[in-house]
This record gives sequence, structure tokens and C-alpha cells, in this order.
Amino acid sequence: MKLHGSVTSLEGGSNFATQTVNTIVQSGIFEGTGVNVLKGCTLVESSFDIFIQGILGLLAFTTLFAKRYMESPRRPFVVWGFDASKQAVAGMTVHILNIGIAEYLTHAVGAAALKSDECDFYFVNFVIDIFVGVTATYLLLAIVGVFAEKFNYEILRTGEYGNPPSPTAFFAQLGVYMLLTVMIKGILFSTEVFLRPYLDVWGYVMFNRFDSFPKLKLVFVMIVTPFVLNSIQFWIIDSLLKGKSINNKEEEEPDEAVQDDPECSIDTIFTKSTDSMVA
Repeated sequence: MKLHGSVTSLEGGSNFATQTVNTIVQSGIFEGTGVNVLKGCTLVESSFDIFIQGILGLLAFTTLFAKRYMESPRRPFVVWGFDASKQAVAGMTVHILNIGIAEYLTHAVGAAALKSDECDFYFVNFVIDIFVGVTATYLLLAIVGVFAEKFNYEILRTGEYGNPPSPTAFFAQLGVYMLLTVMIKGILFSTEVFLRPYLDVWGYVMFNRFDSFPKLKLVFVMIVTPFVLNSIQFWIIDSLLKGKSINNKEEEEPDEAVQDDPECSIDTIFTKSTDSMVA
């Protein structure tokens, strides 16, 4: 009974705080002060927001498992794991940056004149990322591939990790991929800041009908459309990141041998790598 009473008190205090904040916001006390009060659909302001983002990540990465299941010949599991890990790290980094960019565009100086909320800007930024970012990634990875071939830097040949697969090659390629990803994101962010008023109109026109239903808008912006676009993005990028030799029919049997070879297990690979570094 005592515990129940304490919980009830906490809930009452939380409701009182929420009502107080809403009263202050509705009173217009912040108008003209330069303080931009949170409004509309938000991205990280509640546990529901975080939960929705977790679902997005889970759904997006199932695409990689589906692609591995359908591809022929199938990559050895360790090689596929290296390729998928690049997308996992880069995808999480880009998602965090996208949230930060959406927050900035929504709440930076001059936000009082804008109509879009965080979800509107996130969606617009996400769409730009998919179409412009993926194209730029394709071109830059192609340049890296030409550079690796010309100067015989085998460690930078995308998706080629040696036999057995080397963690050193994986981390080198991951570093290059992350550098390209962050560089592209920085250029896009600078462009979006310049085009902010136009992006505001774009986002508002698309989603203003959902303004009265912020949670429904979040689900649509963070789950429905991004799941389709993310799946396409992951599918394309995975095709770019995996090694060319997997598509060579003559090398199908060696790849399968690597998959079944106990020398190519994750533990053995990292043990050998560690031993060679010590030596």
C-alpha cells in the first residue's frame, strides 16, 4: 500500500509538471525571447520516440539478412558479417547525424518563422540522403576502387578481406567508408542549412495534415516510408560493398570452402591477427 501510494504521488507530480509546462507554453510567455519551445512531432523527447527508432533499425537490417538468403553464390558468413557491419556502423552514425540535423533545422535561429517540426525536417533530410547520398557514395567508392587497383592496395579493395578474411582489411575499409559517409553528410548538411526555407515548405506541405497526430506522423516518418527507402538503400550499398569475386563463377567453390573451413572461423581469424601483431 505504501509503495502504491508513492507511485501514485509520482504520477500525480508528473501530471502536474506536464500541465504546468503546457500552461506556460500556451500562455505565450516565451514569445519574443528567442527561445524556441518544442512543438509538434518530436524525435527523441520520449520513450515512444526511441522505441519507434529501434523498430526502424530492426526492420532495416532484416533487409541484409534477406539479401544474403537470396544471393547466389552466397558469401561466407564471416565475409557477409564484415560487409553488414560496415552498414550497421555507418547507418547508425548517419541516423544520429540526421536527428541532430533535424533538431538544428527546427530549433536554430530563425525557427519562429518556420512551419515544419522535427519529423518534417527529418523526413526531408532522409529523402535527400537516400537519393543524393547513395549516388555520391557509389561514385566515391568507385574512385577508391580505381585507386586501390592502380596502386595495388589490396587492403582497400571493397569487400575483399583475404583468405582467411582479415580484420585488418575490414577495419581499413570501414575507416574509408566512414570517412566518405561523414564527408558526404557534412556537404549535405551545409547545403540544407542554405536551403532551409525551401525545405521547410517541402516538409510542411507533405505532412501538415498530420500535425494534430504527432505520434502517427512519427510512425509514418520513421517507420513506413524509411523502411521502404532504407531497404532499397541497404540493398544497393551492400552490392557496392561486397567483393567482386563473389560474382565470379570460377571462384564460387573456393568461397564455399572458406565458409566451411574451421580456419576461417571468427575466433581463429582474430587469434591469428593478434598473434601476427604481437610477432
